Formats: sequence, structure tokens, C-alpha cells
Amino acid sequence: LIWLVVVARSLRSTRRALVNWTAGITMVWMLVMTLGVPLVDQARSYRKLSSEMAAKLPPRFRCIARHNVGEAQRALLDYFVNIQTVRDDAPAAAQCNALLLQASPASTPSVGGEWEEVWRGSRPGDRNEMFVLYRRVAPKLSSSSSTQWRTGREAPDPMCDRQPMLAVAISSGAPLSSARTLSRSNRDAIAGCRIA
Repeated sequence: LIWLVVVARSLRSTRRALVNWTAGITMVWMLVMTLGVPLVDQARSYRKLSSEMAAKLPPRFRCIARHNVGEAQRALLDYFVNIQTVRDDAPAAAQCNALLLQASPASTPSVGGEWEEVWRGSRPGDRNEMFVLYRRVAPKLSSSSSTQWRTGREAPDPMCDRQPMLAVAISSGAPLSSARTLSRSNRDAIAGCRIA
């Protein structure tokens, strides 16, 4: 519309073609910038990616260790969702219960058995970079007296939940129950169980 006004009001002169062409190119450029920049911004921005990742963070996370995350991406995470990360080789990273990894979709490096994948995402239309969020898995604890600790193998599950209880007289005097009643109640309690 503005271009039509400029063309209609231009005076007849030797520069009329140049003015009309310049005004037309300027109007087309303004139209493309007005309509096209939000689409380009949406495809290239880290805003949506950052908010999706923040929603998948483990509850009560202490800090986020990062591996292979670029400085620009780290700064954008801080800007969009106020998340600061720690390099994974820093001593403070041992306390983190989340890990953010930046990789190529074709090859994602392994991070070890202590991490479980929680989220994977990338910017729309970006085929070169991908982010993977992991949470630290609590290790299985075993005591120093367990079979697994001594032999290196897990012990098989018990065959029965209930084991027969044997009466032991702690105090002097006659026991409160006889062996006959104990064996009867134990037989009823362990019916169907095989005791090795």
C-alpha cells in the first residue's frame, strides 16, 4: 500500500524508475522481515528446548553436570531458564544428580551405568545437535557381610518368606510352650515352602 502511494505520487523525472524500484525492494524486505523473522527465531531459538528440559529435571536436583555443552548453549540455558551447569570433570560435579550431554544425533557417547536417560531433545529442524538429560541412579547398597560383597555374585531370592522359629530358653525355668505346639504352628506357617 505504501509502495503504491510512493509510485503514484512520484513526479515524472529521470529518477522515477530508480525510486520506484528502491521503494518496491524496501517494502518487500520489510514484509519479509515482519512476517518471516518470528518463524526463523522459533526454529533457531533455545527457548522452547530449555523450557522442555527444565520440566524434565529430577525433583530436588542439586546441580547439573555438563558434558560437551558449548559455551553459547550454556549461556542460553542460564538466560532462558536460569540453570547454571558445572563441567563434568570439575570436583563439584560429583555432587550433581543430573547430567546434560550435547551430542550429534548420529553418535551419542555412553555415560556409564550410574546415569539413566530422562529426556532427549533438539531444536526444531536442527539435525546436527541434540541434548540428552540424565539423572543419577541410586546405587544398590550391599553390606560387607552380604553374599554379593564376598563372592561378587548376587544371592538367589529366598525360597520362603517365613522360616521356622525355634524356641530358645533365655531365662531359667520351664519354657512357656512345648516343642509339640511349636512344631505344629511352624508347620502351618510354612505350608507350601521348602526349607533347605
